[in-house]
Amino acid sequence: MDAAEKLFATEGIEGVSIRSINAAAGLAPVAVHYHFGTKDRLLEAVILRRGRAVARRARELIDAMEAEGTPPSAAGLVRLATIPYCELLTRDPVGGARWLRLLAQLVLAQDPRLSRLNAGPRGLDERIDRFVRWALPDVPKPLLEMAWRIAFSIVMLMLGNSESRIVRRGGGGRRVSTDYINTLVELVAIGFAGVLGQPLTAAPGTPRRAAKARGVGR
Repeated sequence: MDAAEKLFATEGIEGVSIRSINAAAGLAPVAVHYHFGTKDRLLEAVILRRGRAVARRARELIDAMEAEGTPPSAAGLVRLATIPYCELLTRDPVGGARWLRLLAQLVLAQDPRLSRLNAGPRGLDERIDRFVRWALPDVPKPLLEMAWRIAFSIVMLMLGNSESRIVRRGGGGRRVSTDYINTLVELVAIGFAGVLGQPLTAAPGTPRRAAKARGVGR
């Protein structure tokens, strides 16, 4: 999975063969088929290896916000959505950045292989859609869905393709540049709120405070 993740992230999913994955892993030509069956099943395993923790954290944040009963602002939604990915980068700057580059490919292409993992009445996509509509009930649904898809895609694109800016050497290892991430998140949050005609100021108890505590937002 390590070898596949590196190749998928750097060469693109379709540009990677099963043979090249086996070779990069130093394994026999039949290793991928033996352990996973197909390249798509291997891709699914690579996504879920880090994605389960990200999805679990996203659900925790949504549950906590709904329990408070105070919907986030439009800008707060963007900040909230980035927290699980920023926490992943903090835990594992190198592997997290590599995984995000892979995920960005799938998000931007609206790849059905990613959609299948998040689909269904209990899937993360449906959970997030309901949360976004709860937060902004007065925004026309088509505009809200389009703006949210664009905003989230921009964040994924930049997080997944800015490794040299996000992951820095220092202190004997790698660290995450929160300044770059904060600026990215704020720019997208301002644009998302502006397109929807929503105020930028978050009400007390919205994700701005929680995000700031985790190094996201200002």
